[in-house]
Amino acid sequence: MAKNALKSLLVSISLILLTSCSIPPTYSRKKIAKTLKEICRKEFDLDIEINAWDSGETLWIYAPVKLIDESGQFNYDEKNKRWNDDLLKDMRKIYSAINKVLLSIDRPPKFYCLITSDIEKIGLDWYTLVFLDDERKYTMQSAVGYISSQQINQRIVSFNFRDSKALGDKTGAHIHTYDIPMGEFISLLAEQKLAQAFASIEVSENFRIRDLAVDYTDNKLNVILDIMIKKYKEELPLPLEKAEEIIKELHSAYPEFAGITEVRISDVFNDKQQTLKFPKPKNYSSDTKRIDPGTKTLANLHRAIFYFSLGDDYYKEKKFKKAEEFYKRTVKILPGYVDALNTLGLFYLEINETKKALVYFEKTLTVDPDNLTAYENLGRLYIIFGQHEKGLSYLERILKIKPDYIGIYYIAGFAYSGLGQYKKALDYFQKSLPRYPHKEKIYQAIGETYHKLNQDALALTYYKQALAIKSDYPGIYLDIAETYTSLGDLSKAIINYEKTLAIDPDSFTAHYSLAEIYFLTKQYKKTITYCKKAIKVSPDFPQTYIMLGVAHNRLDPQKADIVYFKKALRLDPENFLAQYYLGETYLLLAQFDKALLYFKKTIKVNPDFADAYVGLGRSYLHSNQKEKARDNFKKAKELFRKQNNREARQEIEEYLRLIQ
Repeated sequence: MAKNALKSLLVSISLILLTSCSIPPTYSRKKIAKTLKEICRKEFDLDIEINAWDSGETLWIYAPVKLIDESGQFNYDEKNKRWNDDLLKDMRKIYSAINKVLLSIDRPPKFYCLITSDIEKIGLDWYTLVFLDDERKYTMQSAVGYISSQQINQRIVSFNFRDSKALGDKTGAHIHTYDIPMGEFISLLAEQKLAQAFASIEVSENFRIRDLAVDYTDNKLNVILDIMIKKYKEELPLPLEKAEEIIKELHSAYPEFAGITEVRISDVFNDKQQTLKFPKPKNYSSDTKRIDPGTKTLANLHRAIFYFSLGDDYYKEKKFKKAEEFYKRTVKILPGYVDALNTLGLFYLEINETKKALVYFEKTLTVDPDNLTAYENLGRLYIIFGQHEKGLSYLERILKIKPDYIGIYYIAGFAYSGLGQYKKALDYFQKSLPRYPHKEKIYQAIGETYHKLNQDALALTYYKQALAIKSDYPGIYLDIAETYTSLGDLSKAIINYEKTLAIDPDSFTAHYSLAEIYFLTKQYKKTITYCKKAIKVSPDFPQTYIMLGVAHNRLDPQKADIVYFKKALRLDPENFLAQYYLGETYLLLAQFDKALLYFKKTIKVNPDFADAYVGLGRSYLHSNQKEKARDNFKKAKELFRKQNNREARQEIEEYLRLIQ
């Protein structure tokens, strides 16, 4: 809504002023940039410093205005449908100065491109490209070729581009200026009109844009449309016919049509093509200006933004391959598009391709060495890798540049927690509270840290504060359940695991933890129930099969079964617990040779596992190999002594007496 409103703001102010301002004596084209800046400062008393560049047939104007409010949103009141008064005032002054100069200059340029930029909050450039003859035709109502307000609204190219390099740039040093070819203007208008026709909210359920591009080269337009028709309605436009209509409309609006003599339209989805031929205009010299690939031309910016938005759409639908395709096409068109590089990094992080994520975050810093978001993402990534000190090194760079950067203390808290510096972690989490928007996450993090410090009463206090903010947050219920388990209050732990499952029925941790609690309390039927639920959510975790197998065997030793332990070993061939319980099961089944085999395998993987030596001793005892049984019982007794396990040592003494 705010984007459309801004375009309306720019267009309407421009048109109002064009029809109302008086035209002073003619200005000189040679001093156009200097004159425009002086008029803004001296005659219109503009607080902000605008900049201007004269590039061939294009005048570029840069104005750092307050497009974004303190919360990072457009400076627009959605409720009252109006822009901030200060912003409106500044825009009126800027347009007054532009029109005063351009409508009374000796040699007017063909275009002007106004870039209004947010340089304080998020870094946003809003481009508005105007063909000056269109404004003259609208303003001078008696002139030949007069156009209406509706027509001129449709002849202005307008879009925004988020650029971190805009932050702090008062002079527009990050703007790429060049002489815009008429053919590029035509292609931008055509692309904009096609996008409006097939990507608007009104027709979103009917069409799916899979590609849309209008390229201008050597006095030819090449229109590529890959638009899937999801739900056909007779009154809706068809891609090929609509493209043909738009091209003919533009040809009629601009008689010179940039010297374009041929337009090729390809409807990929319907496998149709159409070629339109136009006569070469009289006295028209070929437009030899070229658009360099990879530079920040308006055509590349517009296309990159469009592909980036398509990538976002596919990502929201969890169509990750298509999202990846369009994100990559974005950076191919515009290799220096920082938002796209960062987004590709986050995309790969989300799908657990962390090495690729690292590559794109590093590429972001290559393009923009002071990009705080890239430093944050790299810090997060190394913390996820467990390289906490390296993660902190990236976060510390942010603190040097911007100490009040939102969320940085929160992330640093996790790094210090990972290093075992829990008191410092608590300090950083507390520092993040005033500015971080999701305070429930901070309270949760503080609670987790107190839990690690074995201060479970304090941990529960902070978890409850988190719940007071967001009562349906499943992660907090998990933490509360684990804390109650540590305190030995298993009934409250069960209650909170069940609350987790009420919010998130597919929580593996909740299912598995409930199975563990019921196993510890010897409620084997419930253990089996929750093990099976955990397996349904995550079938590749071997420990679940081990617990399920043990629960089955203890519930009915007469029906001892090896199937679940075998499954665990297929998932993890070195899992010593699976090998141990296979030995135990074969011992129950009186298959002593197999029991011996798996107890030995257990010891090979884990030589300090005392229970495996007990199993070996029992197997040898049943096989009447008393000396080997005695040796293994003694080994088990020594290990239990080191572990201070008196009860197990007493059990071993009983076995040793049996042998004597």
